[in-house]
Amino acid sequence: MKLVLVRHGKTEYNKIGLIHGHNDGKLSEEGRESNRKTAETLRHFEFDIIYSSDLGRAVETAEEIAKSHPNTPVVKTPLLRERHYGIYQGKPRPKSWEGKKKHEREAPGGETWQEVEARIREFVYMLKQERMRDTVLIVGHNGSLGILIPVLLGEEDYTTRLNNGFTNSKPIYIELTETSARLIDD
Repeated sequence: MKLVLVRHGKTEYNKIGLIHGHNDGKLSEEGRESNRKTAETLRHFEFDIIYSSDLGRAVETAEEIAKSHPNTPVVKTPLLRERHYGIYQGKPRPKSWEGKKKHEREAPGGETWQEVEARIREFVYMLKQERMRDTVLIVGHNGSLGILIPVLLGEEDYTTRLNNGFTNSKPIYIELTETSARLIDD
């Protein structure tokens, strides 16, 4: 399986430092423009399917890329959602997070990272069962991709990738076989 993973385009929330979680934020003009550039970069791929988080910022990103792939289905799934940040959604980062790495930040009323990991593992299981011979585009979020990539690569610890974060709209390439997985330099 050939995978291309993309974090959604930059949003208005990203620009002003608010926490999204499951809130639907609008893409900024910069985010829409970077999505157009990503679509151009990926136009030569022949995707068999496009999976997207069902949150609007990811869907808008997936749909922009899909314009170059009009016969490719776009499947929206809650399994690829960002972490639910509970009481912090739609608000600035709380002081209690200062000096803490992403995986150490609590989200009262929201999901734990272990719950996000369980969702991602469910998605990967489905992907391996149904799509091993396909070329697949996956559009997600900083948190979901931060767990998805190490799960795909068979890494035991997702905290390093999760804490490092991902650039909005920048494709990440992975090749997955029955016995191995590897990141491919772009």
